[in-house]
Formats: sequence, structure tokens, C-alpha cells
Amino acid sequence: MDADRTYPSLAAATKAAKEYASAKFPSTEVMVDRTFKQAHAKRLVCRHRGRFCGWKMDILPQGDAWKFVVVDPLHSSSCDLIRQKKTIDVDTMAPPAPFVPMMTPSFAPKKPSVPGATTPMIAHADALGGRPTFALTHEMRWFSAKDASRSVNDYAFFVQKKRARMDKKTSGGRNKKYVCSSDACDWYVRLLKAPKTESWKISSMNLVHAPACTGVAQPSARQLAEMASFRQAVVTHGKQHGKLLTDEFLSSTEDGIKIPLRLAYRAKQMIVVHSKDDVVESYKFLPSLLTMFVAKNPGSIADYDRDADHHFVRAFVMPHASLQAMPALQRILGIDVVPFGRPEYSGAMLLLLGRDGNLQSHVLAVGLVPAPTLEHAAWFLQRIQQGISLTHLPIYVPITHLGIADAIEATGAKVQYCMSSLFECMGNDKHISKLGAVELLIWDLHRQETEQGFQAALSQLESVNPAAALFLRSQNPLHWAMHANRHTKLYQWSTTSFSSELHGPSSESVDEAPFDILYSYLARLMDDVFQKSQTAAKLATENAVLTPGAQELYACEMQEAVGFTTRPCDETLAFVWKTGSRPKVTHRVHLSDLSCSCGLMPQVGIPCRHFIAAARHFGREGLVVNAFDPIYKASTYAMVFHKMRIEIPLENDLAKDETLLPVQAEMKPKAAKKPRKKKSPTNETSAAIASCLDDDQEMMSAMAMGTLGMPNHHHHGIEAVYHPAHHGVAQPSLQQVNADYMHHMHHLNTAHLI
Repeated sequence: MDADRTYPSLAAATKAAKEYASAKFPSTEVMVDRTFKQAHAKRLVCRHRGRFCGWKMDILPQGDAWKFVVVDPLHSSSCDLIRQKKTIDVDTMAPPAPFVPMMTPSFAPKKPSVPGATTPMIAHADALGGRPTFALTHEMRWFSAKDASRSVNDYAFFVQKKRARMDKKTSGGRNKKYVCSSDACDWYVRLLKAPKTESWKISSMNLVHAPACTGVAQPSARQLAEMASFRQAVVTHGKQHGKLLTDEFLSSTEDGIKIPLRLAYRAKQMIVVHSKDDVVESYKFLPSLLTMFVAKNPGSIADYDRDADHHFVRAFVMPHASLQAMPALQRILGIDVVPFGRPEYSGAMLLLLGRDGNLQSHVLAVGLVPAPTLEHAAWFLQRIQQGISLTHLPIYVPITHLGIADAIEATGAKVQYCMSSLFECMGNDKHISKLGAVELLIWDLHRQETEQGFQAALSQLESVNPAAALFLRSQNPLHWAMHANRHTKLYQWSTTSFSSELHGPSSESVDEAPFDILYSYLARLMDDVFQKSQTAAKLATENAVLTPGAQELYACEMQEAVGFTTRPCDETLAFVWKTGSRPKVTHRVHLSDLSCSCGLMPQVGIPCRHFIAAARHFGREGLVVNAFDPIYKASTYAMVFHKMRIEIPLENDLAKDETLLPVQAEMKPKAAKKPRKKKSPTNETSAAIASCLDDDQEMMSAMAMGTLGMPNHHHHGIEAVYHPAHHGVAQPSLQQVNADYMHHMHHLNTAHLI
């Protein structure tokens, strides 16, 4: 294809330019530069421009036709490495490796992008992959004076740490001369517009500064926005403008360059604007991402919603590997909420969590919703139920999002409150004093195995922190107390915070849009499944009996079993207690039933220390292995996870859906006008009000003592205690229970002013 040929339309020239780029520059991946603003013209740039790649082609009008011209034919070394790696991967067809982020604008972790149109020719990057070096040669051509000026200024700033300026006395029309900002320096670059090609070129230059040169680096807002250290600072301190733009920080940003405060604000705004453009484009790949993920992982469940105006609302993905993993997971689940508060996305991520027989976390499903409300939680659970039955399953949820709890109850599952969220809720309650050491007492209350022990611990808590005790009384014990779930296998779960290692970076530092969040998380799941597949293969070759996690737990129980005394009742029944302990707590062990009166075996499904002590006393150690649930056996783990895999789509698999728009921004209500301040009362009025408040303060103190059950002050009218359900009577929702609690707290702390 001839590069000198003209085309009748801009579209035809653009298509021909892409074909020419593919043929002339192998492995080049091009895209239209949306930041290039010139009438009846387009610019093609490398997809890896975020890696300081300045390759570009311009499609420009030539009378009534169009022609394309290669402006910068060289790729940066970092860009070449990426493309070479892709070529090697295709040739070798290696098995899927652990997650390596795809370094394209759509897939890479979001960093503020730099406009491709302003990037000068890049000769090469340094060996360490750092900031690129720039060059000025007589062979270079620019099709606008603006582009030529940028190249000259960038060379002076990035390479020589100087500032170039246009010499207005000797410049004009088709001739422009740039000189050093120092009058004592003879550095210059003269640009000339060629009459035939209508392009700008360097006619003469002297790139050596004089020894007496006093010029210093003074970046423009665009150059500052292109500095890697400044872009990283904007991402890191996005919400801390004062910390980001202090003189101390700016003076040490890069090689001691002094940056004015106002200039830094302008550069930051440029970064934010171009970052938003990439975010808008990324939404268009979401439908294709979900479709191709299901195609590459048959049996997976994926869905997304858009509103009537085609704005993205929510998305859901559950890999088929999650359904395959269920036989090796504990029969209990959890839902965790990861909020996002960045400008790119202010919704929340819902995670359906499980735990395998190796006692490791396993993410089963991922959802992105505007907020963890009843409506969105119900939508999330409906998609889960297409592959997993939730009926009668205990599911841990944060009490801070009662909409999720109500949605779970509607599925027939059993709601269990995450204890960490209970502590968070009490910490945010202004009526409850700081817990401190009381937190340990609440944990002890939570773990009580009997009703009697629970009531005793609750009474102790009430004497130390009455408000906290009142809050816990208002919650149904079935949702958070162990004694009320003696016959439900909870596997010693108390919280979903064990999944924090699965979240990756903190949501406060995440600078990503929904597409990037989903893609990076699916890649993380792929890596997690790969690691479990490797563990399964190792267990199969070692002929192990238990998983490593179960083996470690068994070793701890075996070590504790040595300190117990066993007294047999018959051939299968024995009583076991801790040697030398006072008071003596006796446990009943039945070997034939593989049972113990303690809570560990029925709750977790592994042999406890009492069972191990009794089995060793009778010389029947073989029963210990039989007491493990099948999920803890290495054979089960290997059968389920061996050769399990998740595959994520490549960039070439995805296509744009131009109809899908970004999340619709919420309109913030206008702030209400503040009422005018009233005149301060007179001395007589103030004295009267103070007297009234003193009387009511005494009344409030008396009410508080009676309400909270303090000694010798019993009050039976407003104590908020959870009452068990009665048959035939409609039970209030979880949100109504909390509303009743707040009503009682209001009575507890409010004085009746007359």
C-alpha cells in the first residue's frame, strides 16, 4: 500500500492507515487519539502510549482528498518489550500463567493518562524503564506549529532541564526560532515550514548551552502532567489536595524543580480530565467482557443492568469454577461489602465468600452495585441462586447493611451477623461509650455454648457497659450468639473479615472504573484457582490423608490431647477432663458415634482434643481420621481442584458497545438556607432555662439508672429486650428491630423539657 496515495474520504484514509500500520509496523496496535482536535483530520497512536510510546500517524486533508503520514515511526523500548512478550506468548502457546496485568489503557490499573497528541518523538527509554529521553533531528517533521513547539520545549525541559522560549523578534509566519530563556546562552532551534509538503522541519539548531547559561527548568502544566512522579502523586493523594500541593512536596517532585502552586493545580486538572475520558471508554467494554468470560468458561453466570437512558447500573460474575468447588467447601457462606468512594466509581463491590477444606478463603461470586441496598442485594442473590442453592445455609453478613440481611432472609437462608460489623456499629453509636477492654467480654459472650453461661456473661457486661448490653439485647441471639446455634454448623465463623487478603489494594487507593475493577478481580480469581490446582496436584502425588490446613489444626488438637485424663464407661463411651484443672469440666465422648459433648466436633467437623484423648486411651487411633468431614480429606480436595482453571479474555476478544454509558452521576441537593440566629436571651430568661435543665438532668439520670437495670432502681417500661417469636404472629424486619432499639435509646437519653 502506497503511503503517498490520497483517499476520497476521511474514513477511507483512516482504514487504509490502519492497514498500512499493520503491514509496515508488525505487532503495532493502533487506536484513534480522541484528544487530537483538528477539523477534518485524525491521529492514530499506539495503544501503549501510557508506556511513553510516541508512535503516531496523522490523516490530514489534501485539498478535496485525504492522506496519511507517519509522524513518529519509533516505539519506546518498554512498548517493544510488551509487544515482543505477546508475540512470544502466542508462538509458544504456554499454559495460563498467574495473573500479569494487561498493559493497555483499558486493562491496566488506572493511572492518569497523558494526551497522545502532545507526546513528541521518543528515541528510546532508559535501560531501567524510567522516564524516556527525547530527541531533535533534522529528519523530523511536524504537521502543525503547535506539535513542533511541544517537541522543542520538551527536549529543553526533559533532557536539558532548561526552558525554551520563542524569540518573537526573529519569528513570524513560516519561520519560528526558539532560544534558551537565558540571554547569555546561544542555544537555539529554528523551525521552517516547507512550502510543498506544508510540514514543519528543523532548518538549523545549536543544542549546546553556553557555560555562562543561567537558565532553569520551568515546566508548563502539560509537561508537569507528563511527569511520572507528579501523576503518581495525584493518584496517591487524590483526596488530600493540601498535602499534594505544598511547596515542600513540589520542590522535591523531580530533581528539585520548583513548581508554582497554581501551575500544579492546572496540571492536576489536566490529569483528571484525560483520566475521565479513559473511564468513559472503559464502560463500553463491559458487555463484551462478561460475554467473552462466559464463552471461555462455559457454565459461568454473568449479567449486567443498564437504566432506561443506557447508563450502567450493576454487574455480576460467578465463574463455573465456583460451582465445581462447592463439594470441597464448608457448608457456610459470607457476603462482604467493599465500598468505593473515588470519582471513577462510587458504588460497592459485593463478594460471596466461602472457605475450603484447606481452611483458605474462596471467592465464589463478584458483584458491582450502586449501593448495598435491599433491591441490589436481592438482584445479586437471584443470580447466585441460578447456580447455588442458599436455602437453610448460614450466611454471614455485616449488620451495617441491613438491606443485605433482609434479602438473605427472603431466600430461606439463615442470617448470621459479622461480629466485626457489630463492633463497628457499637463504635458508631453515640449512646454507647468506648468499648476498650469490654470488647473481650463481648467476644466471650458471643462464644458461650450454653444459655446459662450466656446470661451470666450478659449480666456481667450490663454492669460494666449498660448501653452496649442494651444494644446486644435488641439483637436476635440467633443472628450472633453461639449458644443459640448449637445445632447449626457454623465452622467457628464469627466474621467475614478473614477475606480482607482477597480484596487487594484498599478501596481508598483504588483509582479504577467498573471495567477495571471486574477485570482485575477476575484475574485475581484466576490466579487463586491456579494456586489451588497446584496444591491439589501436589497432594495427589504425596498420597496425603488431610489437607495442609486440616493437618495443622489436627496437630494442635493432638498436642492438647496429651494433657487430658480419660475414664472409660464401657467399650465405646468415656469421660474426659483436663488433668489438674479446677473446677473440673468433664466431656462425654462416644467413639462409635464419633461425637463429643463439646462444641468443636458438631460445629467444625474435625475431631476435638477430648475425642483424640479417648481414642488413644482405647488404642483406636484409626477412628480419628474417620471423624474428619470429607471436605478436610486430601482426596476430596484433589478431586475437586485438580486441573480447575479460570480463563480471562484478551484485549482482542473484546468489542465496544457504543450504547453503554457511564454510571449516571447523582444530583446533589442544594444546601438548605440556614435560619437567622435569634437574639440571645436576657439574664432572667437564661437563669430560668438553666434551672429547668438542672431539674430535667436529675430526672434523666434517674431514668437512665432505672432503665439500664442499675441496683435498687428497677424500671420495666422501656427496656429493649429481644423476645422469641410466637407462632402465628408476624415478626418485624431486621430494620424494624433496630428502629425499636433507637426508640428506646431516645427515651433513655432525652429529657422532657417543660
